[in-house]
Parts: sequence; C-alpha cells; structure tokens
Amino acid sequence: MVQRGRFFFVLLGLCRSSLNLGLVERPLAIGFLWSLFGGDWSTSLAVAVFYELFWLDAIPAGTYIPPHLAASTTAALALVTHFGLTHPAQIAVPLVLTMPLSWLGARLEGALREWQNRSYSAILQWARHSADPDLPPRLVLRALRTSALFSWLFFFSSILALAVLTDLCLLRFGPQLATSRLSWTPLFLAAGLGGVLSLRLRKAQALFAAGAVLVILFSFAGIF
Repeated sequence: MVQRGRFFFVLLGLCRSSLNLGLVERPLAIGFLWSLFGGDWSTSLAVAVFYELFWLDAIPAGTYIPPHLAASTTAALALVTHFGLTHPAQIAVPLVLTMPLSWLGARLEGALREWQNRSYSAILQWARHSADPDLPPRLVLRALRTSALFSWLFFFSSILALAVLTDLCLLRFGPQLATSRLSWTPLFLAAGLGGVLSLRLRKAQALFAAGAVLVILFSFAGIF
C-alpha cells in the first residue's frame, strides 16, 4: 500500500504544476483511481468525499498555492487500506492525522518553486543569446526530476510516521472506536463546513473549527 501511495502521490503531485490534467488531483478523482487499483470502492470514495467537502474552496488562482489535496487524500487511503479499516470511527483516525499533510505539501511545493526560480536567470541569458537550443528542455526535465524526488521523499517519510501514529491510536482506542455509533453522515457534515473557509475570515474559520469538533463529539455521544 505504501508503494502504491508513493506512486499516486508523486504522479498526482506533478499534476499540480508540471502536468496539468485538469481535476485529476481532486480527492474524488484520487478516490476513484485508488478504487480501480484495488481499493475498497465504498471506503475509498467515502474518504474522497470527506476531503472533497473539507477542501471545497481550495481552488488555485493567481499566486495562491492551495492545500496539497493529493498528499492528505493519498496518505489517508494508503493508511485505511494498509490497516484494513472499514468502520467510520476508526477511519476518522487517519483522516485527522493526515490533514496536516495538505499544508505541509503546499509548503514543500512553495519551497520547490522558490528553488527553481534560480533557473530564471539562465532562461534570460538563453533568450538573449540562444547558443544552446537544448537548455530549456534540460531545465524543465531537471525541475520535473527534482519535484518527483522531493515529493517521493516527503511522502515516504510522512507515511512512515503516520503509520506508527495510526497504529498507536488504534491499539489504544481501536476497540472503543469499533463499537462507536459514529457514521459517515456526521463526518460529511463536519467536512461540509469547510465551505465556510472560503469566506477567508478568522471568525468564520473559528466557527468552522468549533462546528466540526461539536459535530464529531455529538456523534460519539450517540446523538446522531
């Protein structure tokens, strides 16, 4: 599962800036592709729907680097498949643990873009004195290799750490979670509040966080 996850993450990560394939990096597309390659249909698509709702407003525009949806979605699917999780309450563990990867992946992408800006001077020199016609292809290929390598290392180290954390959480709380009445409905409702984030207001984001926590807590209490 880790090998499949690394492959999906590197490929879909490159689709963010190097190979523009439209909406293929969206969680729903990732969940569908994961299902085609051996994942459980219902579980994979449920995880994809959760992240699609959670990051509903994350649309790239201008210089804004949106959360790295492929990072958290792929990692969650890999962990769910690896541990064979089917109960929504147990799946909620990797869902929560993998959320920071969206932010960390975006930071990594921003750092790579800054590093690759060093090629700008070389391109200017080439445009003025185009003595080497192979320079632009070499620069593009180097940027692709660098992005793929660092993406692979980032996902590999992240998924190892998250696998250990998930295992510890399941060992400690697994039996209680397996008997929980939590279903996908409150999880989807909590993720659906992500639309509030599109307002870009701190009060709205605080309301989103409080609402998501309350919905999940009420769910564990058996209100839903």
